[in-house]
Amino acid sequence: MNQEPFHHHELLHTIGSLLRGGRAVAVLRCSFRHYQRVAAAFSPQAAEALITEGGHRLQRCCPQGASVVRLQHAELAVVIPNPGDAQAALAIANTCAEACDIHLAKQHPPLLLKVAIGVAVAFPNDAKDPNELLGEAALARDQALRRVGSLAVLAEALSREAIRADYLLEADLLQAIAQRRLTAYFQPIVQLHDRLPVGFECLARWIKADGSVTSPDRFMAQAQAEGFTAAIDLQVIEACLRAAAQLARSASGQSLVLSANVSAQLLEDAQQCSRLIDLIQAWPLPPGTRLQLELLEESFKDAGPNLDGFLATLRELNVAIAIDDFGTGYSSLSRLHQLPIHTLKVDRSFVRRINEPHKPSNHLLRMLATISQDLGIDTTAEGVETEEQRRWLQRHGYRHAQGFLFSKPMPLEGAAAYLRKQFLTRQTIGIEGQDQ
Repeated sequence: MNQEPFHHHELLHTIGSLLRGGRAVAVLRCSFRHYQRVAAAFSPQAAEALITEGGHRLQRCCPQGASVVRLQHAELAVVIPNPGDAQAALAIANTCAEACDIHLAKQHPPLLLKVAIGVAVAFPNDAKDPNELLGEAALARDQALRRVGSLAVLAEALSREAIRADYLLEADLLQAIAQRRLTAYFQPIVQLHDRLPVGFECLARWIKADGSVTSPDRFMAQAQAEGFTAAIDLQVIEACLRAAAQLARSASGQSLVLSANVSAQLLEDAQQCSRLIDLIQAWPLPPGTRLQLELLEESFKDAGPNLDGFLATLRELNVAIAIDDFGTGYSSLSRLHQLPIHTLKVDRSFVRRINEPHKPSNHLLRMLATISQDLGIDTTAEGVETEEQRRWLQRHGYRHAQGFLFSKPMPLEGAAAYLRKQFLTRQTIGIEGQDQ
């Protein structure tokens, strides 16, 4: 790999020569997500080690004759002569992305190789000049950067309309955050044996100016790419805390847990952590109601004194901690006994497979239930949609669950009405024929 930054005109000349020689060309623009953070947190030399390792992995994944060059500090370019068709070029880029999606924990500092790759392809009869090809690859790379993890995006799959829509979404989302239009919807967490609610997960919803409601799958990936998730977390948690009194009244004296997500971007920012602590202290909860914060499993990967201290402060404030989507990322099993964890939330992808013929996830689900019981940690199964899943989970030691089988997420008034119906009905007629 050419270690020095490649002059733009040299790259254009290389691409142009291939096209003029009657050869197809694929260009991969590869941006390494953690380069700037490693340089700032550790040293420029550590960041250079990251980019060097990334270059070696790219070179190994590319066909013979491909060249990997340094385009900018955090960006490498790959030029591939005669890549085949566009889908073949995308397949090469996906192999590169997979090779660079790795955590080299034995390094110091540990290297997180996460790469966003934009792919553009030109053929001799395209009448496409090298500048245009590089521009298309840059647009595709920008789209990849807006998503999570290591991945490749093909320029041909893009359109100006899609790029324009992404830009407008970002502008609208920034305005929504400024105008505090992010709020919480509430999905019940229930006891599996009788379906009675023990609390809610407070899920982000964007209330647009026209009153329409947008769910996180429409905006959260872009929010993460642009660094907005901490601001969204704080607005949703505040909405959750504001709702606590009304929900407690509707629960007729029953205890409730209100569970909200905390993103990695908030945990990595000491100022945002302080804002969260201030918010919790500003909104004391009614008796019998407890706040629970859900952290992704990967948050514990490099847990240092800052995170440990933050978790200790939360415990002093009687805030419970849950590990969300447990089993899908970095394994924190070795640290479970050391961490102040109250709940493991088992990812819906395992629950969904319970009734599949080969039952690929059932052994893992049983193992997690056993470990949790041994450590005195509660378990909540996410994404329960069928009665068969509910019965299996209850039979194998799970106590709590959430999912469409019980209820979809609701606005505050709907959640309060749901509680009144559940508890008042049970108090009036008694619990008859509890599910077993």
